[in-house]
Amino acid sequence: AVYKYNPKTNEMGDLIFGHDTVDVTGLLTSRKQQKVLGVAYVDDYPEKVFFDAKEAKFDKILKNTFKGKMVNTSSLSDDENLRIITVYSDTDPGSYYLWDETKKSIVPLGNRISAFDTKILSPMKPFEFQSRDGLTLRGYITTPKGSEGKNLPLIINPHGGPFGVRDNWGYNPDTQFLASRGYAVVQVNFRGSGGYGRAFEQAGYGGKWGHEMQNDITDTVNHFIKNGVADDKRVCIYGGSYGGYATMAGLTFTPDLYKCGVNVVGVTDVGLLFTSMPTTWEPMKDLLKVQIGDPEDEALMKSMSPIDHVEKIKAPLFIIHGRRDVRVVMEHANLLRDRLDSLEKPYEWLVKNNEGHGFRKVENRIEMYEKLEKFLAKNL
Repeated sequence: AVYKYNPKTNEMGDLIFGHDTVDVTGLLTSRKQQKVLGVAYVDDYPEKVFFDAKEAKFDKILKNTFKGKMVNTSSLSDDENLRIITVYSDTDPGSYYLWDETKKSIVPLGNRISAFDTKILSPMKPFEFQSRDGLTLRGYITTPKGSEGKNLPLIINPHGGPFGVRDNWGYNPDTQFLASRGYAVVQVNFRGSGGYGRAFEQAGYGGKWGHEMQNDITDTVNHFIKNGVADDKRVCIYGGSYGGYATMAGLTFTPDLYKCGVNVVGVTDVGLLFTSMPTTWEPMKDLLKVQIGDPEDEALMKSMSPIDHVEKIKAPLFIIHGRRDVRVVMEHANLLRDRLDSLEKPYEWLVKNNEGHGFRKVENRIEMYEKLEKFLAKNL
């Protein structure tokens, strides 16, 4: 929520704006007028509330001009007569326009992605349900365009982070790639995610990796199976960073639920995360102990770490990693590979020497998606 605050007296003043369910994500301000024009937040969709009548009127004009799209001011000239407008949606990567307040004109500047047929994209729809312990979980599902949305192969795609991060509505290239290949894609904001208040984020603190947080992912899959959206015999889990950890936790702790898994730069040994962290993370170490759990608690680390439960894996696995990763070091993938080899369990392997925490080079990304497409087609 947003409050008035007096820095001279260190006193909190009146509430300006708060939302019952989600956090305020930002202020809409005018440097020229030295005032707050409104606030922004993300509920199911991005929303804005204006305190300034003139700005509210202008926003309404933009929405009428670009019906069905989200519109934001991304940049203002010092005199605020010129502004760059961003227009986007779940099925539109986005375009930029220049608004001239003096001329009352708007002209296109360019697209975020050129030569792109948006007609092939699939809408992203919000969902909400209750977890096994009564927590309200929310997220988004994208189903293949033209499908009836029933009995589909499903890919659950947990986000990284995990704390303070959330999935949002909008254009997502990963999601659209998968939906265009015929898969329903689900993104759930499990406990620990940001955007839903302090209590929801802290519900993921203290040894909840692989336990309550993973239960939320499992419950989401079962929710869509129960509702007839997902074919229970064709479910895959795919994620990066913490999402890669969630992939491994899913394959080890609920091995009968998934037919395959894709682990991108994922944590496999939770204790190793503490001993291998970059020096820039050292000031955060005490916080991470509160959030994740005490690395000195061997029983807890073992209960959370997929590397100690590899023998339970039943589904084919695709491991993707960069040798220059300093966040989730290469040892996580190497330990997993060695354990899989010792147990003679199948897996596919894509490692690049010149990549870090996720692939950035175009040629490597193309190779990754080509191999990902083949892996999913073979196993789903």
